[in-house]
Amino acid sequence: MSDKPDGAAKAPDFSQIQRAAELLKIKKFGAGETSRPVPVPAAVHASTAARAPGQGLAQPQAPPAADPTLIKDRTVIDLAANRAAQGAQPSLPSDYAELKRAALAKARAQMPAESRLALGPGTVLQEYRVEWTLGVGGFGVTYLAMDSNLEMQVAIKEYFPGDLVRREPSGSVRVKQKEDEEAFVEGLNKFLQESRTLAKFNHPNVVKVSRYFQMNDTAYMVMTYESGASFKEWLTKRGNISEAQLFKMLMPLLDGLEAVHKAGYLHRDIKPANIFVREDDSMVLLDFGAARHAIGNKSRSLTTIVTPGYAPFEQYHSRGKQGPWTDLYALGGVLYWIVTGNKPVEAPARVKTDAMVPASKLGAGQFNPSILAAIDWALTPDENKRPRSIEEFKRALTAPAPAPVSVSVTPAAAPSKTITKTVKVDDKKAPSADHSVEKKAWWKRGK
Repeated sequence: MSDKPDGAAKAPDFSQIQRAAELLKIKKFGAGETSRPVPVPAAVHASTAARAPGQGLAQPQAPPAADPTLIKDRTVIDLAANRAAQGAQPSLPSDYAELKRAALAKARAQMPAESRLALGPGTVLQEYRVEWTLGVGGFGVTYLAMDSNLEMQVAIKEYFPGDLVRREPSGSVRVKQKEDEEAFVEGLNKFLQESRTLAKFNHPNVVKVSRYFQMNDTAYMVMTYESGASFKEWLTKRGNISEAQLFKMLMPLLDGLEAVHKAGYLHRDIKPANIFVREDDSMVLLDFGAARHAIGNKSRSLTTIVTPGYAPFEQYHSRGKQGPWTDLYALGGVLYWIVTGNKPVEAPARVKTDAMVPASKLGAGQFNPSILAAIDWALTPDENKRPRSIEEFKRALTAPAPAPVSVSVTPAAAPSKTITKTVKVDDKKAPSADHSVEKKAWWKRGK
């Protein structure tokens, strides 16, 4: 699980980190699309032969005979050669602890600056010991940690709005400017409220929170650690997804989101990076945006709280009317990305003149017209003209054919009214020359 920004910076030298990790049995890294070292997750099962990430830190085991081609330290090479010649069983070097510390320091030094704001490996948070940083986002840091009581790995999210705070040498969090204290406290309260709310859910498609606590002048949320990858990483590596597979994964996720909505709660930050795919291809909703929204309402810049392309227009201003339709816009954006390979045009640019090519045109012939029509409906710029609930959206997705749908509009001082809007897919109308290439599914274009 991770909480990381979409943008990517220059990647560190993963080859050097990998070599150090292979020698010291600390971690394994993979050079992904992000700018930080990413542990390669392993399933935490008794039947799994491979050790889970970071487990070597808790109970170091003797590494296999070292490969001299991967080691630059002449002393270690000689040590391994001597032991091999004598037929002795390999064991940890006498200076293992120092080598481990140096390798971790080297890996940490190659992280981008924002990652170095995270707590270091070995930091103790109550009964948890931090093993590694899984992700750094604009409003939080997520760690892989070991529960010393239960002897199991967990994921811990720390409330850390990077634009507002700094890390003290002691590990505590301090607000940079006095005028941002109110925004920080408001976000902290929402983070705690979010933790309490998520702890009440026991849905397989919603992140499971086991507890939360305050420490270091901030707050922490303890979650179940899952093996897998974000949907963004999963689909990028896979390259394609069939309509049947999409439905198999999406419908349970919609059930989880519906449970959240029925409890009177919103996600507010649905995007491919915040949908986690387990090793069995089931999906989990991560990184709810309550704290992000609260800070946005108090801070000087609302644009810092939205994810362009997935955030609807009502999230760009403080008086926006948010509800289930807000999350449905973002979910429609995720589906649009699947169909076209591109995220939707930013919502503010679509309010007056909507020049975005609809999914019903770009995906024609590749996906069922009902699915494409439902995506376009969810992405309607006007918040009053979108589906009002997950149930409405599911009906539209699974309809035998695109059909008229009812859209409820609730004026500020008037009884509810029902307006009927027809969503049509014109299969006969040929796409314009500018988009003739775009009609082909993105993964078939080699993107």
